[in-house]
Amino acid sequence: MDGEVLNTHKKLTKWMDDLYQKKTATIISYNNLIPINQLRYSTLPIDNLESFNEKQPGVANFKERLTLEEWIGDEVYDNLVSWTEDFQLFQGLIIKDYEITISKEIAVNFIEIPKVNLKEKVYSKKFKPSTNMEVILISNNIFSVKCLSTLPFVKSNIKNYGDHVHILLKCERYEILLDENHIKPTKEFEQLIENALNSMRPLEALQSIFNEYGHLFPQKIILGRSL
Repeated sequence: MDGEVLNTHKKLTKWMDDLYQKKTATIISYNNLIPINQLRYSTLPIDNLESFNEKQPGVANFKERLTLEEWIGDEVYDNLVSWTEDFQLFQGLIIKDYEITISKEIAVNFIEIPKVNLKEKVYSKKFKPSTNMEVILISNNIFSVKCLSTLPFVKSNIKNYGDHVHILLKCERYEILLDENHIKPTKEFEQLIENALNSMRPLEALQSIFNEYGHLFPQKIILGRSL
């Protein structure tokens, strides 16, 4: 307890609250987003990511069981299990009526342990959006969408915001990187896409799938705090 005497209920409560705050983080940034339909291809646009040979218990294509020491490793990878559930890392992001939500459907499975980097970086950044969609994305911690026009089934209106500037203060703690070596579309998702492509109205069928499974999938997720 760092030598602190906890001789009152108030001191104990404060100490537990401080400890909890130090251990928690939220998603403050989605980066390198791609259209979710690109998950079907074997190559995704992230370069030079380290891959892992061990397989993780409880994920797709499990072939061998890790020992407790191998699984826990350090605190970062120990937390990855709870982050996967708490932040719904298997789900895509849905854009509808200029609102962004996390899909309830699971689009991918982990087949390798994702790479997690310790950041511990604090900085401020300015954003000057040019469209209403960019404002919505920034407000939902979504960055690095280089060209909105490339996103299927998502409308992006053009609007001049003049001197409208967003100033963001970020405290980054962890960076989770996902590439084609770490994730694979679920069999259900792949089958739905295949059925849609073979249907009489493929565009309508695909739009219905993406409206349910998501339009975007992040390849980089930043955990920390932002203001």
